[in-house]
Amino acid sequence: MTTGVDQIIRVIDGEPLPEPTGKPAAALQSSAVCSVIFILVLGIGGVLRTVLGRFPGALATGGAVAVIAWLWSARYPSRWSRA
Repeated sequence: MTTGVDQIIRVIDGEPLPEPTGKPAAALQSSAVCSVIFILVLGIGGVLRTVLGRFPGALATGGAVAVIAWLWSARYPSRWSRA
């Protein structure tokens, strides 16, 4: 704990931070994509409910969301698995 506090104090005193060694962030964050998909699902779900009726619209929306989630998880498996 004292080592971490000492490092923070050195940075405050003006010692420069070391250069980052990690990979740069991805150009398109998954949270941004998920936000857009969420908004689209709400809009398209409302349209499907109006056109098809309450139950068939919900069924079609749920099916579409399940397919999107399945394809998304197959495309980016390393985000959720530790292997």
